[in-house]
Order: sequence, then C-alpha cells, then structure tokens
Amino acid sequence: MWIGIISDTHDQTDRTTRAVQTLKEHGAEHLIHCGDLIEPEILAACSGLPLHFVFGNNDVRRVSLLRSAAEAQ
Repeated sequence: MWIGIISDTHDQTDRTTRAVQTLKEHGAEHLIHCGDLIEPEILAACSGLPLHFVFGNNDVRRVSLLRSAAEAQ
C-alpha cells in the first residue's frame, strides 16, 4: 500500500488539492496529514483519499475539524 504524507497546509486549499492529486497520480491509496490543517475546508481538499490526520500547534479549531471529518465519512 502506498501512503501519501503532507503537513502544514495552513488552509491553502488550491495547493493542497494539487498535492493530493499528485500523490494519487503516483499511486497513493491513503493520506496522512501531519498537522496544521487550520480550517475545516482543507479537509475537502484532502478528500480524494482516505485521510488520517493529527493536530498541529496552529490547529485551534479542533472541534470544527473533528466535526467536518466526521461528516465527511
């Protein structure tokens, strides 16, 4: 299984969408985000693959991120 790893996207949805697409094109089957998503909208940019994430030091809206992640499933 191929796993794509990203981090510190800091709510850059366009850049994140392109990164996830590139990872998919290279065979990634899952995505790990190592923190600093910032806003729940970034989860949509990561939605092309099954996503696993941890919070970073800038992820202050953790409840919103968790809620959005649960709704996406």
